[in-house]
Amino acid sequence: MKLLKKSIPLWLLVLLILASVLGTAVALTVYVRVERISVWNVVVEGTNIKVDSVETFIKGLHRIDVKVTVKNVDTSPHTAVVYVQLVDDSGEVILEQNVSTNSLAGGSTWSNTFVFKQKNLVSMFNSTVIVIKELG
Repeated sequence: MKLLKKSIPLWLLVLLILASVLGTAVALTVYVRVERISVWNVVVEGTNIKVDSVETFIKGLHRIDVKVTVKNVDTSPHTAVVYVQLVDDSGEVILEQNVSTNSLAGGSTWSNTFVFKQKNLVSMFNSTVIVIKELG
């Protein structure tokens, strides 16, 4: 029996191997979007007034807005002061603001957006610290 023999040029063989290696590498490459996240966010709550939600909005290079919603989980009215701190990588406070909820009826919620402005604030910012101090 006569077998057909056909030779493939060496450069073509190398090109095919490179193409298959490159194709495999591209197929197995996973695109990872690097996002800076905080490994810790601190929330210190009162007994009757609890944090319902915290939303942080980056508004350019020099501004960060933090929307805090708290809820009075008791049936009686309570008043609290809500503190929001922006901290850097080492945990040092960059900026801090506070607002009173005034008298918050039982079962109701209260929201406030804290607006922080400072030159290059976003590059220093790492996480937020929310503290609720109940007054009565």
